[in-house]
Amino acid sequence: MKTHLIILIFLLSLGAVVFTPTSALTSEEAARKLEAMAWYTEEYPPYNYKGDDGLPTGISVDILMAAFKKISVRLTPEDIKIVPWNRSYKFIQKKPKTALFSMTYTPERLAIMKFVGPVVPNNI
Repeated sequence: MKTHLIILIFLLSLGAVVFTPTSALTSEEAARKLEAMAWYTEEYPPYNYKGDDGLPTGISVDILMAAFKKISVRLTPEDIKIVPWNRSYKFIQKKPKTALFSMTYTPERLAIMKFVGPVVPNNI
């Protein structure tokens, strides 16, 4: 699920019924699955960072929240945990039902994940 998360959000925002290898999910079912996930990001201003109120904010958070609103996912910035990059990157590889955003595309990561975007161009 984690490798297809952004694709799933995009498809749901279009009102699509999402097909998995064993079943079809309605938009509502998929939204509930997204709500059941643990969401992580890191301090990486201006894309994602802890705001003055202590809640995650930034360009990537805004985009994610707008997509969630469009597909009726009842998550808010309060549901996102800001943790160091290494820890969150380990979480998505070892813990089921976890998501990490935003992430720089690299060939090494492409080997284990699927990317949609870019939200913003980034050269490293």
